[in-house]
Amino acid sequence: MEESEAPIGYAVPALAAVHVDPGDLTSVARHLRAELEQNLRPQTAEISHDFLQGVGFGDGSASEPLRASRDQYASCLTSAMTALDFYVDSTQALAAAVEQAAAMYRGSDAQAVGTTANTTYNDSLATIRNQRHVEDIRDAHISVNP
Repeated sequence: MEESEAPIGYAVPALAAVHVDPGDLTSVARHLRAELEQNLRPQTAEISHDFLQGVGFGDGSASEPLRASRDQYASCLTSAMTALDFYVDSTQALAAAVEQAAAMYRGSDAQAVGTTANTTYNDSLATIRNQRHVEDIRDAHISVNP
């Protein structure tokens, strides 16, 4: 079934209008920025400091299973840091996109801006995804030594 097709027996409701309050968008953006500055970034700094200390168990052990566990744990720490960085970056991109959408709704025709706002949001997320490639290069910054 194509995306535009409704299941048999299902009536697609007509969309009469979409009402967007730029003030609500601004409020969401303000909330995202506050969360970013008051919670995410400070907590990320603390977590990063702890995670970058590396694996804290089994030093000097000759046990092969323990070595494998240490290696897996180090990999998990690195993955967790990458995911956390992406979450912070995505929150920042979302806040910027919402702020821009609010500004555009205030100054332009809502129908035209709706399309542009979606493009802006998608462009912001694409930028974040492209940054992942750059961050792969800086693995030395994030990677944890077992």
